[in-house]
Amino acid sequence: MRLRRRRLALFPPRLPRPADAGPGRAAHELAFAFAEHGGRFGGRCLARVRLPDGPIAGIRTGQWPGGDLPPVWEASLPAGDASFPRGASTWRETATPGERVLSSVFDVHLEGRTLTWIREDCAPADTGDRFFLHAYAADPGDLPAERRASGFETLNFWFRDRGGFYDGVCMAIASLPDYELRAVRTGQYDETGRLWDAGFAPDAEAWLARFEAAAASPPALRAKFDVRLEGRALTLVREACSAADVADRFFVHVYAADGGARENLDFWFGQRGVLHGDRCMAEVALPDYAIARVVAGQHDASGALWEADLALGDASE
Repeated sequence: MRLRRRRLALFPPRLPRPADAGPGRAAHELAFAFAEHGGRFGGRCLARVRLPDGPIAGIRTGQWPGGDLPPVWEASLPAGDASFPRGASTWRETATPGERVLSSVFDVHLEGRTLTWIREDCAPADTGDRFFLHAYAADPGDLPAERRASGFETLNFWFRDRGGFYDGVCMAIASLPDYELRAVRTGQYDETGRLWDAGFAPDAEAWLARFEAAAASPPALRAKFDVRLEGRALTLVREACSAADVADRFFVHVYAADGGARENLDFWFGQRGVLHGDRCMAEVALPDYAIARVVAGQHDASGALWEADLALGDASE
């Protein structure tokens, strides 16, 4: 038997009324086709209907092919009264589980390793430009070989591949990598550059623990950033930090003890650092050979903005 077009319904004609509906209580039929009130978002589908005003004794819903055919499935919600929990679990809460980690052109929610972008009063023009998603690994060795120099994995996508529209709202879903992340940046861009850009630290607790440990030890040098060294890890830490403080490129110049050529470990903050609240920290792994000194700081087109010169001698061994 081939089913005709499926329809969702509340109290559809072929489904019995709930026993607790009570005599004289009307069963409102709210039958609809999924395409009228639903949409697909990545691997999820979602539909929403507005319930009638007034007390609600119970809800029965299901899906049936129409005509005299039996329901494909049916279910009842627990009976209630005038305090029936309308909106206790809204469609948005259902569709976007997890914590809201960003509020920008799109709100971004995180649950586990799943990101959800959502925007209300959304138009097709809002989703026409490509989305970028950059995942910055805590350990660059976790990245694909071709991405280790940049420090992040590119997971860009078109909205049509991961999203959909629903009742004036647009939503897209993507997954983050399983490895530990320092930061995630997302937004949209076109041929002129980034249209909007925002970031967060999904594994912030681990990084905050590192920050607290670094901040607890006395710095080897104090400059615009406190410079700390533990083993082969060079850490730059700043309290009361803003996005402007980390906008310029960082440099780390390593001078070998044997007088060999200087090694440059320059980086953008997004490649090695995390900005959480008003704190920022960046970590750089120094080479394994004996190091005489390290010079770290920031620069722009005019030259060094600040620098700190750390003499190591044998301290890095």
